[in-house]
Amino acid sequence: MTLPEQVQPDEANAGVAAFGPSRFFNRELSWLHFNRRVLEEAENERHPLLERLRFLSISASNLDEFYMVRVAGLRGQVVAGIDTPSQDGLTPAEQLDRITRFVAELTDEQQETWVRLEALLAETFFHLGQCLGPGRFDAIDDDVLEYGHGNPFSTGLDNRPLSGTPFRGRP
Repeated sequence: MTLPEQVQPDEANAGVAAFGPSRFFNRELSWLHFNRRVLEEAENERHPLLERLRFLSISASNLDEFYMVRVAGLRGQVVAGIDTPSQDGLTPAEQLDRITRFVAELTDEQQETWVRLEALLAETFFHLGQCLGPGRFDAIDDDVLEYGHGNPFSTGLDNRPLSGTPFRGRP
């Protein structure tokens, strides 16, 4: 194999300026693309089924954190009237607009993935419990106290309304 005497410019990068905003990726949109790749792992049939469910869960959890931290920061900038563009040339308002459009697609993909995984779980006789109504938490507590443990394959989630912000203790 011989090397060419002169390197030809890459046609794919022909429209990218040597300097300026087009040389940079947006930090927030790049993070969302990463999260889409995590979701793609949930769709990868080479992974075991519960591992795929785990990737879907990670993708959803990542998106929650993204909104609590990064989107909240951008919204704070918009409210404060900051319209200075980031290195990629996007203002906070423009970033929020692109994030909103991207996340709409991403959450649709997450829901579609969940429907497929839930059907596969049902085929393997793994059924997820229904949401518990009021008073059922006490029954679960009684079972745990009486038998010393709960069902190892089901974990109850408390969906009662929180007061205050996420991660704050209940009153």
